[in-house]
Amino acid sequence: AFATGQTAQLFPACVNARPLAEIYKMQSETELVNIGIGLLDSHQAKKSIDFFSQAIALNPNNSTTFELRGIAHFRVLDIPRAIEDTSKSIEIDSANHQAWFNKGEILKHKREYLEAEYCYAKATTLNPDSFIYLNGLIEVCTHLKKNDNVIEYCNRILEEFPGDGFSLYYRGLAYSKKSDYNLAIKDFLKLIETGKRTATNYNNL
Repeated sequence: AFATGQTAQLFPACVNARPLAEIYKMQSETELVNIGIGLLDSHQAKKSIDFFSQAIALNPNNSTTFELRGIAHFRVLDIPRAIEDTSKSIEIDSANHQAWFNKGEILKHKREYLEAEYCYAKATTLNPDSFIYLNGLIEVCTHLKKNDNVIEYCNRILEEFPGDGFSLYYRGLAYSKKSDYNLAIKDFLKLIETGKRTATNYNNL
């Protein structure tokens, strides 16, 4: 659920195919981070942790590096360290919206939905153009039975993307839980009309 592409743009492109011995002798924070990102993006999260740790040893005040190592820890399901790193990232830079989102993702995984909602809300406030952050809010508010909130967040997305299947589905669920069955049926019918014909959508009708 994490996207490293945007974060990777903060660092210049690294040199590929260096001998392992040379890599471990590097003293450049940027090179170490870039290699870690490359490993993370190629599904080698466990290996990336060491490179991010080396970069942190060189510069313990870089919010982005803690954020990235937190992603790596989460991908290997080391949840306590993932929380620790994302929290440290936010401590260093409270405006790091990606770190707030990542912490929300981890807390959602732990089913700590109220705490996750707070993190997603912070991320959305800091970067209101991200519909991915709104998706996080929609999911946790569904778990928290905050149906009016779910409808509000879905409406924000559907204003820009009227056929967005994720928003139509969750808004339809929220309407049905509020006993607004006509509106729920309208959303599920639109899902089916747009080609998203699943057994779940038919059952919801």
